Amino acid sequence: MDNTHRLKTGALLVITAAVLCACGVGQLRAGSADYPDGKGMRSLPARPAAQQLDWMEQRFSDANGNEYAVNFSEAVLSLDIVRPDSHEKKLDSLLTTLYPDMRSAARAAQGSGTDLLPSVDMIDVYQKYTDDRVLAALELEVSRGDIVYPGGKQQWLVELYAALPAGEDPDAMRARAFVATACNLGGGSLQLDPKLAALSNRMKQQFERDRIASSVIGFYSQSDSLSAIFRRDRFLQGVAGAGRPGWFDAADDAGQLALMQQIDNALSGSMALRDAYNDFNALQAIVTNPAAPGDLNDLASPGPAGIAVFPHSRSLEEQLFTGAPPGTEPMELLKDALLSGEVDLQPQPDSGWYGHQQYALETLLLPERADEFAKLDIKPAYLSRLETAFESTISQRRETQSKNLAAGELASAPMMQDVPVLRLEPAPTVYLRTARAYRFLHGRLSELPAAEAGNEQLDWLLAEVSAAARRYMALHLLSCADIGLAPGCNALELEAIDGLATDSITADELELSMLAGDPRFSTGQQLAIAALANEAQDWLEFASANDQQHAAFMSYDPRVCVPAAQFSGQALNWGVIGVRLLLLETEFSTLPQVVGGDLQYQQMVDSRYGQPQRMLLPVYEYASFNTAEPITREQFRQWCDQSRSKEEFMLVAQAYGGVVGKSWLEQWGMWIIILICVGLFRDKLFPGIFGPKKDEPGEGDTPSGDAPPAG
Repeated sequence: MDNTHRLKTGALLVITAAVLCACGVGQLRAGSADYPDGKGMRSLPARPAAQQLDWMEQRFSDANGNEYAVNFSEAVLSLDIVRPDSHEKKLDSLLTTLYPDMRSAARAAQGSGTDLLPSVDMIDVYQKYTDDRVLAALELEVSRGDIVYPGGKQQWLVELYAALPAGEDPDAMRARAFVATACNLGGGSLQLDPKLAALSNRMKQQFERDRIASSVIGFYSQSDSLSAIFRRDRFLQGVAGAGRPGWFDAADDAGQLALMQQIDNALSGSMALRDAYNDFNALQAIVTNPAAPGDLNDLASPGPAGIAVFPHSRSLEEQLFTGAPPGTEPMELLKDALLSGEVDLQPQPDSGWYGHQQYALETLLLPERADEFAKLDIKPAYLSRLETAFESTISQRRETQSKNLAAGELASAPMMQDVPVLRLEPAPTVYLRTARAYRFLHGRLSELPAAEAGNEQLDWLLAEVSAAARRYMALHLLSCADIGLAPGCNALELEAIDGLATDSITADELELSMLAGDPRFSTGQQLAIAALANEAQDWLEFASANDQQHAAFMSYDPRVCVPAAQFSGQALNWGVIGVRLLLLETEFSTLPQVVGGDLQYQQMVDSRYGQPQRMLLPVYEYASFNTAEPITREQFRQWCDQSRSKEEFMLVAQAYGGVVGKSWLEQWGMWIIILICVGLFRDKLFPGIFGPKKDEPGEGDTPSGDAPPAG
């Protein structure tokens, strides 16, 4: 075989291997260096001597039928994690492959020559499966069934809403809006008058702004009913009177507590509602743990933790993590506190199911507290494995109880807010001009006679256009705040925007907007700017998280093309063939300066903002191309589906020859590949047909001096 043939064959093999790799052949591998080695693990205390027990014996018989007994009471079992021997390649491969579930791992172990030992983790899968199903069934029954109250918590909320006083009293209105919002989040359909509906909508927006509280997690995301329960109960866990904004649409703690007082007064007017309220809280204390903040029964003397209608349950994690310094790793903090003896997992007399579940896991982290410690010689690598098991299983328990547990709030870093430099790509003028374009369209549509006649479809169009104008104005303001630019809008444009939640804007939020000092705007207009910037940030967060409810546009197909011109009977098209990512790096060429020139604070600013930041930027991929005639969106997208890059798209477009239909590449491409392969391997596939092999002389030829010997 000559060098040219070798090169062709080698190139084909390399291409084949590259294609297989690109297609993702095989599973994710953890890497052979990921075995636990126990380095850095703590030293266990001296193991006590095992107690000798005469009765701890087992009887056996030998080949001749003679019986004998073995005592196991003083035996000690060594536990370690080791690496396979160098010749055990298959076993090493099994240990370095990442599997999707326990079933896959067990299946892979079959035929390996090594038995499978069910682990703590493997058994924990069953516990997790059971816990989730039990708690899900309980949640559904509490919400809609008769386990606590006829019709469940949903019906209880309906009757509580009816018991609240009507009228224009602000506290009473906010109480009605609060209860109605909770009921409707839970799947209810309370009908509210416009003023109350607007109030309820603001509360819902304030709640959804808190992504930690409102994002559905755990098994609750598996059905709409469970998701509704999660959001409803998390809303009702809102804490009043603890110096937090909450979602009460109240300016201060006094306003929040006044809302709570209205609800408590309504409960006092009905023994059935009050008894059911106490029963709901009692059941949660059993299932999870007793309440962390106070409930409505504590309104007479609220503590610093505040008051909630249905408080979240206390947990050791919240106790430890709240107030911890920035940068703290919560799991490490929990483990350190348990190892040092600062806290323990011993259940209290009033602990609930969650407290007892946590206690069951204690000896994974602290094996010396286990009764079996004297019987086990635990090596460092195995101790590391146990610690990992503790981290995993305690996370599983918390995930099951996620609705009723609050995340501890780490203390904020002093002097500075750790916020990203950019929250969106800086293009304030683009956003402002787009907003004004929508406002122009709205103004013109509003002048149509059908608008005055109350045309339903036109009303919907006006609402959509108005919402788009508002959103782009908000993006403009947020982008201005990002880069420290004065807003390009005027006071009249701000006044034209209705329904802003300015009452809930705190002084801190107004200051952080960086736009509050603009002397062109009144205090009310400055609040409007802050509220709009908040709206923009919330919307961007929903979009980044690909939230289907609030950012359905993220799944909308952007691939479109349009004829821009024609030449010699052909269409010249502009097209967006897809979306790609770019790596964006941002850096201040001139750093922000501290007013007054304080060196210490300037160093903090320099440290925070002096480093370049890199971000991925999703952008459209554009292409221009010719076709024999204009093509439909569906046809264009079929071309895009066949392409993994702009270069491939251009090849596909050229392959169609400007004719819509099946290309010659589609018709003959496979045959071409087959013929190429036959040409490369013809001597192997059809020896003798195409003449002598390249490395053997033909008849009558004289062998060269370096030819291999015949045979």
